[in-house]
Amino acid sequence: MGINTQPPDRLTMLTTRAEHVRNHMRKKSFYLGDPLVHRRLTWMATEYGDVVVKNYSSSPSDASSVSSSGRVVQPAILSGIVRLTHEDFRLSSDGYWRGPTNIAPTMADVALSCTGAPPQHRRLAAEFENVVGNVNMLINQTRDVRHRISSCCIPSATSLQLKLKFCHVLFEERSEALVDSDDESGPDSGNESGQDSSDESGQESSDGSDDEEPAKLDYGPVSSLNIRNWPTNSEEAAAAIYAMRRTHRVLRLEAFDTRNRAIYPSDYRRYLKGAVVQIFFTLTRFVSFRSNRNAPIDVFIAEIIVIRRLESLHWDLADNVVDPPMYVTPSEVFDEEEVQGKNKKIKLEVD
Repeated sequence: MGINTQPPDRLTMLTTRAEHVRNHMRKKSFYLGDPLVHRRLTWMATEYGDVVVKNYSSSPSDASSVSSSGRVVQPAILSGIVRLTHEDFRLSSDGYWRGPTNIAPTMADVALSCTGAPPQHRRLAAEFENVVGNVNMLINQTRDVRHRISSCCIPSATSLQLKLKFCHVLFEERSEALVDSDDESGPDSGNESGQDSSDESGQESSDGSDDEEPAKLDYGPVSSLNIRNWPTNSEEAAAAIYAMRRTHRVLRLEAFDTRNRAIYPSDYRRYLKGAVVQIFFTLTRFVSFRSNRNAPIDVFIAEIIVIRRLESLHWDLADNVVDPPMYVTPSEVFDEEEVQGKNKKIKLEVD
């Protein structure tokens, strides 16, 4: 009998990889592909708005870990497996900024965004319906029916299904502006070396049966990026970022390929557009008063924490061999404090 030299079927490969990733996501975050996971979550008010956190009242065994003396509670890290759509894909190094707009009057206001739709795989597509259902259930828990709503669940332009809109704030204002003599030699944002942490950011911890090695993240040339050498797509964006170099820092998008290599900002479109990914995010609500003539708007934002590509739409000869299970979870990218909304540094005090 001859040896089968054909590459594995794309969907079979995706199924195998997704099964490993799904089980790990359940242990390290709130995996929204499970239909009733919203029951383990609740909302908590902060100075920046309301944010989804773990519902400790639904887990009596965890009640003792909630202190009445002002214990800091982490935002819940939510997760799902989605296909990043071609439409509404605005992940780039500079958000395609070419000058002032109503949404981004300055470069400092730029936010990257993308939308997630069902993967082209029956089981993953069914679980995506649970992801959207859980997000909608959480939104309905806190929305004010007297307000208009700007939801992160939006209709698809190509089908009758809903999809999820994810965002990432690209710049953060420094607490103190740099002076001329200051020199930025290291990375601007987040975790400089991809260190892992023993705690999963306040999420459900493993029961001890999970003894896989933590992911070894390869940041490569991304580790040396900062606001002074950040890549751009236009002269307008480059000039605007240069003018911000002493007052802001860049918050790079934590995005990884199938082998846990950090994706260079100029390559987001190449590696992520149309790809099936695991995505970790937080869910926040704030009220916007854009016009005195209209009702206030409840704005719901799904803010990206980590994206990792599971497979792309195009077959890559380098990916013929199914990767061993490798995972990216927030604690392997950020330490405990950095996961608190990243750009907002949300502190949640328990009364």
